[in-house]
Parts: sequence; C-alpha cells; structure tokens
Amino acid sequence: MTMAEKKTPEKAENKPETTFVTIPRERGNQEDKVVWVNSKRYIIKRGVQVEVPISVAKVLEHEQRMLDKIFEFETKNAQ
Repeated sequence: MTMAEKKTPEKAENKPETTFVTIPRERGNQEDKVVWVNSKRYIIKRGVQVEVPISVAKVLEHEQRMLDKIFEFETKNAQ
C-alpha cells in the first residue's frame, strides 16, 4: 500500500457535508456567483446545479432572506 492510498480514506472522512444548489440565471446579471467561507472562495456558475458544502448553501440562503427583507421594506415605504 502506498502513502497516497493511505491518505485517501482520511481525506474522505474530513470532507464536509454537501448539498446541491442552483443559482438562477438573471436577465441583467449573467456573472458567476462568488461566495467566500472561511477564506475559501467558491465560484458558482448560474443555471447549473452544483455540489457545495452546507456552509456555502447557508450563506446563499441568508443572502436571499436579507434581499427579501429589503424588498419588503422598500415596498412598504414606497407607498
């Protein structure tokens, strides 16, 4: 057994839990989505389902909740 074969199972154990996300395409924004978590950058292509760590999905969910709150506030105060 080589050293590389010994390290492979250890890496699999350290792999964070993942989930799948899809960033929708937007008419005015075709750029990839960039998310930073613990000094690590994740680039997510729009319109493509990708596997990401749970922490990245949580950042995206939090961002969407904040955008929803901003939209609500602006809608209420525009009248």
